[in-house]
Amino acid sequence: MNTARLVPPVVSGGLYAYPTDPVAEIRALGIEVHAFDALAIAKQLGDLRLGNSVMLGAIADHLPFDAEVLLESILKRFQARKPEMVELNRRAFSAGRDAIASLARAQALTATVAAALPV
Repeated sequence: MNTARLVPPVVSGGLYAYPTDPVAEIRALGIEVHAFDALAIAKQLGDLRLGNSVMLGAIADHLPFDAEVLLESILKRFQARKPEMVELNRRAFSAGRDAIASLARAQALTATVAAALPV
């Protein structure tokens, strides 16, 4: 889940309120959430518009098909419309995969340490 605060038009238009802590609200429902700031990664790569490719990379290894299929579909679309964005989107996709893998490793380490602590 992207922790960047992106306010959709239905919120800015006053139809709905933005949740104070969306990650906590989803976790409170018993849903496992892996959250990070995809826009910060996109910004590091030089273009905030890469946030979607970062998030697609993050979910890629959890879909019922190979991550490379998704990546190639993304790159094919950019090759046809904005070829100058192909390599940046490849890097963003990879950065999303790396971010979620790092997050999973950190969460596993935290769980291991917590389990080893005396009660």
